[in-house]
Amino acid sequence: MTQVANNKQQPVILYADDDVASVLMAEAALSAAGYTVLKAHNGFDSVVMFNEYLPDLIIMYAVMPGDTDGFDAIRMIRQSPECKHTPIMMVTGLDDY
Repeated sequence: MTQVANNKQQPVILYADDDVASVLMAEAALSAAGYTVLKAHNGFDSVVMFNEYLPDLIIMYAVMPGDTDGFDAIRMIRQSPECKHTPIMMVTGLDDY
């Protein structure tokens, strides 16, 4: 798990995707742009990391393996009062959403 400084000098982005290559490319681009990137590889971990770090932005892939996909994770995160103003970007390769 990535360590995040308590003073949050850099904006923090939670990036959730089960594709390792996509996560690495996104992390490289976002880090180079000055963001701290938290990485989750499934929906459940993204919920846990959101609650622990309260990121400034969430980028969530829709379809991930396990019992908690991106859709479920977003529903769970949105139940938190701390998420009221947190922007969430849903990413999908699905053509029917």
